[in-house]
Amino acid sequence: MAMRITTSMTMNTYRYNLMGSNVRVNDAMNKMLTKRNFTSYAEDPAAAAHAWRIRRAFTKNNAYIANNSDTFSRYRIAYAAMDKIKTDLANNDGLKDAVLGNSDPLAAGRYALGSVVYNGAESVIQAINGAKYGDHFVFAGKDGLKVPYSWSEDGKTLYYRGVNVDAGGVPVPKAEEMQKFTDALNTPMPPRGPAETQEEFDARTENWNAWKDYYSHATNTKPEGAPPAELKDALDGALKDIKDDPNTSDEEKKVAQGWYDYYTHATNEKPDDPVPLWVKTGDKDQYGYPTEETIKARQAAIDADATLTPEQRTAMKAKDQEWLTYLKDQSDLNRLKEMDDEQTNVDLGLGLQEDENGDVINGSVFNMALPGLRMLGGYGVDEDGDPRNLATLMKKYAAVLERADPETGQWSGADRAEADRLLNKINKTNNNVIKSYSDDVAASAEFLETNGERLKDQGYALNQERAAIEDIDPADAISAFMYDYTCYNAALKVGTQILSQSLIDYMN
Repeated sequence: MAMRITTSMTMNTYRYNLMGSNVRVNDAMNKMLTKRNFTSYAEDPAAAAHAWRIRRAFTKNNAYIANNSDTFSRYRIAYAAMDKIKTDLANNDGLKDAVLGNSDPLAAGRYALGSVVYNGAESVIQAINGAKYGDHFVFAGKDGLKVPYSWSEDGKTLYYRGVNVDAGGVPVPKAEEMQKFTDALNTPMPPRGPAETQEEFDARTENWNAWKDYYSHATNTKPEGAPPAELKDALDGALKDIKDDPNTSDEEKKVAQGWYDYYTHATNEKPDDPVPLWVKTGDKDQYGYPTEETIKARQAAIDADATLTPEQRTAMKAKDQEWLTYLKDQSDLNRLKEMDDEQTNVDLGLGLQEDENGDVINGSVFNMALPGLRMLGGYGVDEDGDPRNLATLMKKYAAVLERADPETGQWSGADRAEADRLLNKINKTNNNVIKSYSDDVAASAEFLETNGERLKDQGYALNQERAAIEDIDPADAISAFMYDYTCYNAALKVGTQILSQSLIDYMN
């Protein structure tokens, strides 16, 4: 038996299907307007989760590109600055002679050339300081807001971020002479014996005085005769007495051995003074310099010691000042080393990762810090006590040139030898600067340029993958929209027919 379909049932079914058709038209229209396959996570959870991962990677990649671009700009500025320094050193006629060593300066031009070299050192520093990226100094390491280099008022001392670039040249304070050795060296020569002729006595006296001068370092030429037994025994006895004394500390014994070696010419260096107890036990900062409280406590202890004479207090304070000068120099050297080793790590998409200690693994980040110290040859002094920094080395060379006579250019043989020695070091340091320019700056800039291209390619690939998931195919979307829209219009026409029939039925 057939089921009776009422008008109410027909209208309900029609309205339900019409609303579904309307929803499909709206969905198709939204896809056309937004150009997206889905607008909420619920529409396609799997595709949405995949798209989120891709978008996250794409966002990171854009951050890498921005970091790489910023770092590359800094290196381009650094490249230009180092190129200017290289050009100035190579093309300036005066510096070409002085720095590159192409020829010996003419005598009449020595004094004037000193001013050229001096100004050349100034221009090198100006080129370094002039390299800026926005408000940041490119060659200032981590502290980009502080100017890298500055000169003292007299123009002789160069500072890097407030620290003396030529630190490390202050020697360790030398130990005071020990009285037993002094007495041994002043041992009187035995008098003339009854069987000794005047000639033999005179020869013995001459040999005695020669060995005494040799032991005391009045001369470094070893006498031809045998050392007087009395004088040698006195030195040996002084060393033995000091070492056998139970009140002598190990450090004092070490100093005694040092003085013995010095007197006997086993070494030409006087022994270093042991580190004072107040320096050992007192508080120091992270760079090894005593704190202000430690210094004040030491001075107060000297002033409060009633057993000391005024002369002894003065001598102790003078020795303390020697140590403070040395420790300040070493503190500056430690600061320079720390600044030269500074790192400003930036994530350029190299796989940022930390080790088990929480430290960033080198190679997974890029260090964009450019310490100006290494760009000019380094810091501190070499084994001869000469500056490693190109600018201060040039000024030291200029000072030698300016010792020449302004009119004739004549100078001493010692100055000529000193100028030749410094010129050779300037040439080597200049080569190191060019090496830093080509290796550290140019090579890094080339890497950044290549890395930027890689990141752009990676971003393009990620965007393509994202588009394949999220974005519509325009042709398919238009076809689907036209199909759904046609179906909706047909549904509306069907509705007019149902509505018309129902109205006639109602009127009847």
